[in-house]
Amino acid sequence: MNTFRRSASAFLLASCAAGPMLHAAALPNRLSRNAAQTAPQAIEQSVSPRVRTSTRLGHLNGETRIESMSLVLSPSAAQSAALDQLLADQQNPASPRYHQWLTPTEFGAQFGVSDSDLQVLQNWLTGQGFQVDQVAPSRNRITFSGTSSTVETAFHTELDTFHRGDQTFFENSTAPQIPAALQTVVGSITGLSSFRQRPALRRVPTSGTLSGTLAGQRPQSTSASGSHYIAPFDFRQIYNANGLFNSGNTGAGIKIAVLGQSAVDLNQLTYFQQLTGQTPKAPTVVLVPGTGASTAYQGDETESEADLEYAGGVAPGASILFVYVGNSTTFNNGQGASVADALNYAIVNNLAPILTYSYGGCEIENTSSALQGQENYFRQANAQGQTIVVASGDTGAAGCEDPGVTTAYDGLQTSYPASSAYVTAIGGTSFNDTANAASYWSSTNNAQYGSAIGYIPETVWNENSTSPLSASGGGPSHVFAKPNWQAGTGVPADNARDIPDISFSAAGHDAYLICTSDTSYVNGTSTAQCTATAFGIGKVSGTSLPTPAFAGALAMVLNANNKTSLGNINPLLYSLFSTSPALFHDVTTGNNIDPCVAGTLGCVNGSEGYNATAGYDLATGLGSLDIGAFSSNVAALSAATIKNTALTLSLVGANVTTIDVNANLTGVSGTSPTGTLTFTLDGGTPQAQGLNQGSYSATGIFLVNGNYSVGNHTLVAQYSGDANYNPATATINFTVYSQSGAITLAATPSTVTINSSTAHTGTWTLNTTSTNGYTGIVIYGVNPATGTSLPARGCFLGQADASPSPNATVSTTITYSYSSADCSSSNVIKVFGDTRTAANSAPSPQSEHNLPLLAISFTGLLGSAFLRRRQRWMTGLLALAAVAGTAGLSGCGSGSTPLPSGTTGSGTTSTAPKGTYNLVFSAQDSTRSGIATSTAVTLVIQ
Repeated sequence: MNTFRRSASAFLLASCAAGPMLHAAALPNRLSRNAAQTAPQAIEQSVSPRVRTSTRLGHLNGETRIESMSLVLSPSAAQSAALDQLLADQQNPASPRYHQWLTPTEFGAQFGVSDSDLQVLQNWLTGQGFQVDQVAPSRNRITFSGTSSTVETAFHTELDTFHRGDQTFFENSTAPQIPAALQTVVGSITGLSSFRQRPALRRVPTSGTLSGTLAGQRPQSTSASGSHYIAPFDFRQIYNANGLFNSGNTGAGIKIAVLGQSAVDLNQLTYFQQLTGQTPKAPTVVLVPGTGASTAYQGDETESEADLEYAGGVAPGASILFVYVGNSTTFNNGQGASVADALNYAIVNNLAPILTYSYGGCEIENTSSALQGQENYFRQANAQGQTIVVASGDTGAAGCEDPGVTTAYDGLQTSYPASSAYVTAIGGTSFNDTANAASYWSSTNNAQYGSAIGYIPETVWNENSTSPLSASGGGPSHVFAKPNWQAGTGVPADNARDIPDISFSAAGHDAYLICTSDTSYVNGTSTAQCTATAFGIGKVSGTSLPTPAFAGALAMVLNANNKTSLGNINPLLYSLFSTSPALFHDVTTGNNIDPCVAGTLGCVNGSEGYNATAGYDLATGLGSLDIGAFSSNVAALSAATIKNTALTLSLVGANVTTIDVNANLTGVSGTSPTGTLTFTLDGGTPQAQGLNQGSYSATGIFLVNGNYSVGNHTLVAQYSGDANYNPATATINFTVYSQSGAITLAATPSTVTINSSTAHTGTWTLNTTSTNGYTGIVIYGVNPATGTSLPARGCFLGQADASPSPNATVSTTITYSYSSADCSSSNVIKVFGDTRTAANSAPSPQSEHNLPLLAISFTGLLGSAFLRRRQRWMTGLLALAAVAGTAGLSGCGSGSTPLPSGTTGSGTTSTAPKGTYNLVFSAQDSTRSGIATSTAVTLVIQ
């Protein structure tokens, strides 16, 4: 648990449950409520160079439906600096924040966007004609959908169709524009291209005649050319992971998310498990919401089936999630959403501590705005403790080449996202086993169909001479600077992020045997499908195979060390490389050099690339890893950091100005923390409190009661530490409201008339004024006047505004509508009108016939509205505000899903309920019934 955790939403939920007059301080607003009205401005560097190297086919049909578009929201400069420090601390064993991971909600509370800013952005999107589909719990992404014509109008851009290589895709050919003021929050827009990243996987053609039938196609199967094949057992055996496996550390309790962009045939996974001695175990299949129907795509299906087989095959005890996207558009057989959407969905929802990603694309073809947005996702993943392993690429030092190219023409380039510092890039090696194969491979298979005897010497994977470009991806990034942890013998002094980080076997020389139903991709007209008793002849190579295999190995390491996650393992790898180089198998022979076109970047005498050297090199990184020894070093680190503690604060209750605070001090061993716990309010004199020793074991809970003045406060708790535990600090911000004051309410106009032949809505502006210094949360309601009724059909819709300081006025609009479209919109919380007649002679905010419409907080520093549920709900009166239903607010019950109304109603109709209706709008403090007011209005429907 993070010792500096600040979770505004958690604090507010606690206060809502107890009914106090306080809530946690919100994130600062960065957008004014009029920000969306500023002039459009182009998002810089938002057109991919890819459009210049592709053939334009024409304009995209305006009716093309596009799902899974997103506004990717950037942290402020202060938030970004704080996040960088957190990421460094989480990987520093000397820091109290070492391995103290955040949840998505906690991440959003510290590094996300405020409620008010989220609402401004959602209002702008819906106003442009888009449907808002989700606000991420981490408060840094708004997912939306709409037609291509809506995209072009809203973003002042053009969507065209293109062809390049074997892909036909759409993409924006001009820079998207959004209101200039919104760009202080919006970092990039994703989903405006259907270009798909390519799987890092190569098929291995069958050569010669296989010996035998079933025996000839098992993992150790020896073909006429003398090749051997790899199964999960072999990967573990070669890289010293079977010791963990045999000790029962099979990855139990650890989740691995395999990311893909095609449906798979789970029968083939079952057959693979049976043939390799596993108990069949199906993955949890997660189709990313809003990305269309599940659809199989050639090539991508093979990739995902292979990834599932090796992530789960190496760690059969792990829980495998297959997270993939569907046919999200009506363009080109549904291609629109990509594996990147699956990746980001797994991050913003924190689906698993290990993510395996076997895709990549040309680094420099990504726009700077797109890279910035993706890097923000990766930073969130690392803060949550997620380890992301990515294939470094299969075209050697030429990371921008299309599939099937035999001569590089785009120069020395790297693949993204492998070049990100927040992922671990997995390169490829090849076994030096030809001269003495019997020393490395058994002549028979064991019960797991494995035959490897132990570690096999390695060279760089490079099979360019026998196929299209096929070699270990590696080189310096042209975009990202070198992270401070990337240091050690052989690391180039090039001020660039260098890849790969580590490497494992990826060659067709000893290919990975798989089961797949995507037969046309793997072996042309030959079958590659397996049955319950026999392998097909699907054999694949490429860096996408060791990537999921290593993900499985990481699950075993976590299992063995009783850890939930490791986060970004790169700082650990390079630190161990300096202190314990024997953990790595240094690859010193071979290269990832490609043939190239003369005159292109880095091409010298028709060749470009990098040789293996002692220490780190740009072909295999640090070399391959001894997984068992690596696990032992992780255990040593765990033992060394046993003194870490976690200290958190939360609000648990309040009575006006008396506040109760929970302080939770948690150690990581069975020894109780001793020492001193000190509380400091608003920078004042520290107040020490004993630890109540004997009342707890490893966790202490302390109630801090005190009288706090009206206004905003900061409470800091500090633990001194002792002989067993490190010091820890936690901070909480909260606001206390006044006990006194009053509010007034005025409606403009007093009478709203709807001419049903020309309109179906009418709107009032409610002006609520704080007097005598009132602060608090105001809840609005609507009633029929005494002896009258509400319209038989329709709904009332509320729209909140920013909150003023005390003794100021806030304006709120209330709209009545009898339109089905308005009242059934997913963007509002609906309660439909009925013919109930008010029984009370004077409507009161406490009356059971009064339903709260929306809540507004009056405070000088908070600028957003918060909904509160009431104890009694009247059947069928009005609609709650759209502002809280979709904004992902921190208020009670808020989030990306609208609050349930808890009522039944008679529905909506487009037929006007004509007549004159006398109504009463009321406003009341959320907890004090004595602070209330109302105003009478009239609704006329002609």
